[in-house]
Amino acid sequence: MGLYVLRRLVSAVPVFVGIATIVFLVLQVLPGDPVAMMLGFSVTAEATARLRAELGLDDPLWVQYVRYWRNLARGDLGRSMSMDVPVAQALWAQFPATLQLTVAGMGCAIVLGMLLGVLAAVRHHTWWDTATMTVALAGVSIPSFWLGLLLILAFAVHLNWFPITGQGGWERLVLPAVAVGLRAAGLLARLTRSSVLEVLRDDYVTTARAKGAPERRVIFHHVLRNALIPVVTVAGLQFGQLMSGAVIIESVFAREGLGRLIVYGIMQRDILLVQGAALFLATTYVLVNLAVDLSYAVLDPRIRLGAEAAR
Repeated sequence: MGLYVLRRLVSAVPVFVGIATIVFLVLQVLPGDPVAMMLGFSVTAEATARLRAELGLDDPLWVQYVRYWRNLARGDLGRSMSMDVPVAQALWAQFPATLQLTVAGMGCAIVLGMLLGVLAAVRHHTWWDTATMTVALAGVSIPSFWLGLLLILAFAVHLNWFPITGQGGWERLVLPAVAVGLRAAGLLARLTRSSVLEVLRDDYVTTARAKGAPERRVIFHHVLRNALIPVVTVAGLQFGQLMSGAVIIESVFAREGLGRLIVYGIMQRDILLVQGAALFLATTYVLVNLAVDLSYAVLDPRIRLGAEAAR
């Protein structure tokens, strides 16, 4: 088990290096002068040159790249020009709100998606199957920002069940979480249905039923656990996408978080803030996928044993 974990950790290193390098290079090839964007185009040439020297933008590209990695090793993402605070501090201050929304959306997606998927598989070729897959298709098809507006109109304006916008208790989290998680729920429902249908045809499921095992035990103990690996894979990928989708939903529902911080950085032309946020989100995505890889060994020991046998 330890060797399997070590190998997965080592394999994540080049992925992180590649992401950090891409983030660095993207800012180098973007059109326009970032210093002029920060200060505005009406400032003097002396002020522009002074800021370029302070940021080290006059140095050769390889010098900037080495300094970039040296700062990353210290956890230094630079200083926000618009907020006058370290970028890392600004990100950590907003991250809990985005994480709360992402986790709530992921919980909604997992519960609803797996419930619909199992129900569709168990009631295969019935109206239950058709109805649940229709709901899943609608979830995949509707854009999250438009769904958020529909939820506000229906449940906040007309029914007055939930507050419209802002931070607060769980009642302010319900509508944003549903708006974020419904698309992932549709994907998980379709995948759970196909995975459960495949496992239901295996011989050990027939044997368990022949021994008189209750249908609920057959589904949840024998079938669902063996059908979870592809579902966990997609759920891990969807977690990263949900965190990115929270960028839009936070603006729709006027919530605090990384999304509104990125929008603020773009509006203020704060290049270092946008760069730090992009790197932070990408790193989070890599860590989530690493956790998914490690969960395979828990769900299916054959994967761990196969990796160790390959030595």
